Amino acid sequence: MNWSIYFNKIFNYIDCIGLAIPLCIFIIYNRRIYFPGKKAIFIYYVIFFGVTVWATYLSEKGLYNNCVYDTLPLFLSYPLFFFFRSIPQSVLGARLSLAGLLLINLIYLISWENAIDIPLNTEYYLYLAIFILFNAAGYLLQELRIMREGTVFGRTEFWFVATSFFYASVCTLLWSLFKYVSTRPPIKGAVFEIGHLWGICHNTTLFVSCFIFSTVVYLRKSPDYLP
Repeated sequence: MNWSIYFNKIFNYIDCIGLAIPLCIFIIYNRRIYFPGKKAIFIYYVIFFGVTVWATYLSEKGLYNNCVYDTLPLFLSYPLFFFFRSIPQSVLGARLSLAGLLLINLIYLISWENAIDIPLNTEYYLYLAIFILFNAAGYLLQELRIMREGTVFGRTEFWFVATSFFYASVCTLLWSLFKYVSTRPPIKGAVFEIGHLWGICHNTTLFVSCFIFSTVVYLRKSPDYLP
């Protein structure tokens, strides 16, 4: 196995591993975990993990999986919407959240043939990243406005927002770079390929965000089972 193949193998699976961590935490410590929007976040990770595993399986079988990746942002937008609706959010943020969800659905409706074709259309991930950024901004502005008792860093939902904001911010840059690099002619003899960009940047960022959130959930679980 040469360096390039070994390198790809590591980063091809790190996103699945990262998404499995919070799922295991939620399943094992379900009754000891409570925070607003918990059910929506659990569904979010179930969808994200299931679709990612399916796409990875197709890739290992040498089958096209781009249509699976292209439709994932649509599926993720729904649990994210309901999560942000369950936590404090500014009036403007709530309206932008609903408008963003409707806009994502409209985009998929008018461009469905592009979403299920063979090429990877990273603009769908860019739309999802912007959707997350707007919702996160609405939540943080509301927290600043009401200044509830206790530090915001002690709230589990804040850490999901923060890690999602980190993931979306990196992805916003990544999708723009991915689109640019994919249009450039390949460099002869280069070890780095366009596929490595997805593994290194996207999968690693996803793993880090999942790991940080899982650590917070684990540390903040109730010491006793709730009735």
